[in-house]
Amino acid sequence: MKRITHLAASLALVSAISCGKPDAANAPASTPAVGSAATGPAATASLPGALAKLTPNELRWGVSPTRNDKVTYQDDVIIMEHGADAIRDMASNGLTWTIDANAPQAGEIAPDKILFATGRVVGRVLAVERVGEGLVVTLGPVALTDVIKEANITSDQPLDLGAMVVYTAPDYPGATTHDEPAQGASADRGAHAHFASYTQAAPTPALPDIGAPKEILIDNFRIVPVCCSGIGVTIAHEGQGVQMAATASLLLKQPSVHFDLVIHHGAVVTALVELRGAAGFRVHLSAGTDAGVTGNIHQNFFVPVDAAFPIVGLPVPLSVVFRQTLTVTTMFTAQTGTLEATGEYDFGGVLLKAGKQNGGAWGAWGPRNPEVKESLANSLSGSSLGVNGLVFGYGAKVIVGIGAFGFVTGPYLGYNTIVSLEKGSSMTVAMMPPCRTARLTTAVRYGIGYQMPQLVTNAINLFLRALNIKPILSEGGSQYAEDLMDKTDTYPASCAGKLAP
Repeated sequence: MKRITHLAASLALVSAISCGKPDAANAPASTPAVGSAATGPAATASLPGALAKLTPNELRWGVSPTRNDKVTYQDDVIIMEHGADAIRDMASNGLTWTIDANAPQAGEIAPDKILFATGRVVGRVLAVERVGEGLVVTLGPVALTDVIKEANITSDQPLDLGAMVVYTAPDYPGATTHDEPAQGASADRGAHAHFASYTQAAPTPALPDIGAPKEILIDNFRIVPVCCSGIGVTIAHEGQGVQMAATASLLLKQPSVHFDLVIHHGAVVTALVELRGAAGFRVHLSAGTDAGVTGNIHQNFFVPVDAAFPIVGLPVPLSVVFRQTLTVTTMFTAQTGTLEATGEYDFGGVLLKAGKQNGGAWGAWGPRNPEVKESLANSLSGSSLGVNGLVFGYGAKVIVGIGAFGFVTGPYLGYNTIVSLEKGSSMTVAMMPPCRTARLTTAVRYGIGYQMPQLVTNAINLFLRALNIKPILSEGGSQYAEDLMDKTDTYPASCAGKLAP
């Protein structure tokens, strides 16, 4: 197979950049993975920042809830005040937990009850089975107000991206979905969902890591975290006649998360999340083919990794959790071709903020006219006898809440970006360069509760149906969205309207 050499070099370069080490001044002390042979009371003391205050079991499974005068829970919630010490295992699907059957309150666990064992092990009990001395419990999602009746919480959490608690679910249902090539139909139509079934570059640890997320492999796509100047990923693929690499990063400078949460009589009065230190957005895309239309990619990713920052000292064991989603579609029309572009945008100090205050209306604030530091359309290059295109979507979501993976529930703020590139045939009239078009759309999604793509929900329900467990809904709580920017650039200007929309 013909090698696309410049693209292969690009793959190696973005991988090296994405998983590069943080600056020495910001690098956390070297720490073992939680649960390794070196981990124990002495090792816990060497953990960075507030993590050193947590026990090994709290790092593994989340912090236990407590009954206190700062929060009132709903009447039917099972509060396990020593839940972190009662958890024995998490299934690789991220949905099922094993709990010591002899632990306090374990005897109360039953279907349709809401279990609150730790900040991560929380949800509606879908099924429970006694196996030896353990209870195998499958949990479903809940809204935050299903758990909390009264609360008034405010916090500012600095974010050290090199010192996260990273949890993975190797067999999370629906982590990747395949779309059929679009033929005027919606992206969801004809799509097929699959389990994650991914492997890490190193063996998957049974317990979470401390530090930046590691490279993983999902359906022959390498996903590498961007660390540590922002939140982002590089996704790279080489095979079946197509190579591609895409890096997206929400650039951060001295980041922190501020949030306010007021729940009164089981209703949300205030739910506000601010991501401070968001400096800009950068994306680099490259793709090439020698297989023509048959090698095109149509794939979505719900990355089954929680990068969490437990907030120590709150009356409810909340964490700041980052979630990322990706979508990739290549549109090569000739047998061979390449495409490459880079874009960078400066937010100019505009705050990413969303939510509601004092019973008012929901709203969002974000950069609507960022400064263009590098234009996607201007940088767009490549060669082909046909018209080529690439669509890359990236979603970064910060949630302040309880729960694990797709079931994390709480006030959230998501920044979504879609980049659409199209380049005309290199067979143009002399002195007339190929037409190039780049469209950038950004939006904020926000609210309180949990929300998952419908395709992920379908895959989870397929798994639950096989166990004769009732299905779940794709969302719960209040969900909102607001467009920030929709900008299309065409070069040369005379090409406007000539390429396909």
